[in-house]
Amino acid sequence: MDWKKFIVRFLRNVIVFTALSTLLLGVFGYFLSGREGFINMAAWGIALGLVGSFSSGLAMLLNTEIWSGYSRRYGESCFRKDSEGEDDPDTRR
Repeated sequence: MDWKKFIVRFLRNVIVFTALSTLLLGVFGYFLSGREGFINMAAWGIALGLVGSFSSGLAMLLNTEIWSGYSRRYGESCFRKDSEGEDDPDTRR
């Protein structure tokens, strides 16, 4: 895993998604009740944007650390079982 690339992507996601959620919720609040609505909904946008972007960063980390190579390893074991006639360890007696 390239940590520099991960940190850059993570920070980009935090900044972009927090800004987008702040802007979208702020505009929605502005349409509802003007300037006060914009301020209140922008605060909610910041909070939800940070929570969402940090959870997406954790999902990226989980994906690269745990699931990377899983399909390759599973495919190799299935190919070995089919080509060599190897039985499952659970079904052997």
